Amino acid sequence: MTKKTHALENKPSHTLVIHCVDHRFQQAFRGFIVNELGIAVFNPIVIAGGTFALSSEHFSRYAYIWDQVDFFITKGDVRKVILINHDDCLWYKKEKPDLETPDLQEKGKIDLVQAANNIKEKYPEIEVVSVWAELSGDSIRFNKIN
Repeated sequence: MTKKTHALENKPSHTLVIHCVDHRFQQAFRGFIVNELGIAVFNPIVIAGGTFALSSEHFSRYAYIWDQVDFFITKGDVRKVILINHDDCLWYKKEKPDLETPDLQEKGKIDLVQAANNIKEKYPEIEVVSVWAELSGDSIRFNKIN
């Protein structure tokens, strides 16, 4: 362990961000959220498959993830939820091995929209932003999805 200390973030967070755990995308996710969306302080929920867990009641961790979302929205001061799914998701490949890559991307986008609709239905006062992270060679481009 180091003896170095780190500052505690004392600013309030009004944003919940839910995205995939895939290490290849973490730096880009953070850069997008902070630099492009201008959100320096946020509450992250990072889970394999990102919004996969919020889109279907048939997913084994559906209730667990919804408990976390409920907690941040009802106990915190969350006013906005940002959902991010991405190309080449290894979780989707694991969960949907029968689908080809273009179909997996489409399923990821459908789940993104479904998760956004589920949140809007339960919390109509919350702003929800859905984003698709698209691979472009060795770069990642972020596109808002409505």
